[in-house]
Amino acid sequence: MKESIGRKMTKSKQISFYILFVVLSINLVVGYSVFSSSKTSQENDQVESVRVFVDAVKLLRNNYVDEDKVAYQKLVYAAIDGMVKELDKHSRFHSPVENQEVKEDSNGKFAGIGVTMQFLDKKLIVNKIIPNGPASKSDLRSQDVIVGVDGISIVGEGMDRARELIKGEKGSEVVLKVYRESVDAEVEIAMIRDIVTVPSITRVHKLSQGKIGYIYIDQFNRTTDTDFEANVRKFKDEGVNGLIIDLRGNPGGMLDTAINMCSLFVDEDELVLYTQGRENKSRQEYFARGGSKFMDMPIVILINEGSASASEILSACLRDYDRAVLVGAKTYGKGSVQTIVDLRDGSALRFTIAKYYTKSGRTIHNVGIDPDLKVPLNKDEQKDLNKVLRDLFPTAQEISAYDKDDKQLKAAVSVMNEILEKRSPNESITDFYKKHSDSFQKDYLPEPNPSTP
Repeated sequence: MKESIGRKMTKSKQISFYILFVVLSINLVVGYSVFSSSKTSQENDQVESVRVFVDAVKLLRNNYVDEDKVAYQKLVYAAIDGMVKELDKHSRFHSPVENQEVKEDSNGKFAGIGVTMQFLDKKLIVNKIIPNGPASKSDLRSQDVIVGVDGISIVGEGMDRARELIKGEKGSEVVLKVYRESVDAEVEIAMIRDIVTVPSITRVHKLSQGKIGYIYIDQFNRTTDTDFEANVRKFKDEGVNGLIIDLRGNPGGMLDTAINMCSLFVDEDELVLYTQGRENKSRQEYFARGGSKFMDMPIVILINEGSASASEILSACLRDYDRAVLVGAKTYGKGSVQTIVDLRDGSALRFTIAKYYTKSGRTIHNVGIDPDLKVPLNKDEQKDLNKVLRDLFPTAQEISAYDKDDKQLKAAVSVMNEILEKRSPNESITDFYKKHSDSFQKDYLPEPNPSTP
């Protein structure tokens, strides 16, 4: 009897097990089917989209009227470029030539002849000869019009084509054909390409009887931080008491460089900024580093609509820690992080992976930074400023001449002189400025419109 009951219970357990097994199997099959269906659906969408693209390329390749405009590479590059532009204005596609130029700009070096040029009235004119470059050792002169490179005419071709032909391997020869107005003739000039260093700090001099040091930074490249520190240290050794950092028209550059520069004026391990990507775990914090510090030097930073990215990071950091007063105009508002990934043919994708946030959690992306002292410029003043800032090799006479007319720089000098003369030793720069801001602002308020009652 007990044995019979045991067999019934065993049989019952077996039936239950089989039922459970069937149910679980059905669930597994259904679940996998749904998952596979979803996955297959996504894969089908991807394949179908690629097919549409291939069909479009074939149609254009076979039927477009100008065959030279529908080469495979042209069409693919144009498609990638359009795709990336749909993301945001800071993401872009770089052709192999553009990608190489970006790398050269980041390093601040390239193999060339050492000139600055301007394209005016469809003429490529030599503007300045860079000191110690290949051109300075040749007969090339300012105002020569470049009409050919190595036997190739570049008349009307523009700056990009000229740069492409003039740059080359270090030690290789390049022959320029130039038109020289003084002799009304074309002249051929040969020179050997060499590494040309493009400075990121283009103006360093003293103001206000030597009490104030002025540094203009054109961009943030790999050597900007070390060059900047060397110039600040020299100012200190020469008895300079205050520092004006000019970041107007500076589009940014390398994040690490900006952090190193901020670290010179902020205590070690203070939060400079953090970045946040798509996922919460992608948050990354950046702290001030150790090393040299210039904690006793007050700072005024000049900013404007062309100050972006690393310029805004440095400005926000030094103001957040009460180390600087900002003068000028509202910044561009570029608070996002891009990465550049090389593709197999030497081209590259540049795309956004995160956004910057200040230590207080504020974003500057599409917002910008307002200066403490707004000093507006009219169109002519802005045009003159842009022309001056684009000159990477100014002479001492050119610097002195423009400084006299630079309204924003004069405002920065005025603020710094007040800080040096009236600020008490234990008073923060920010507190001092707030206390006296009204007296500064009244000098730069818009003039009243006489027609307004």
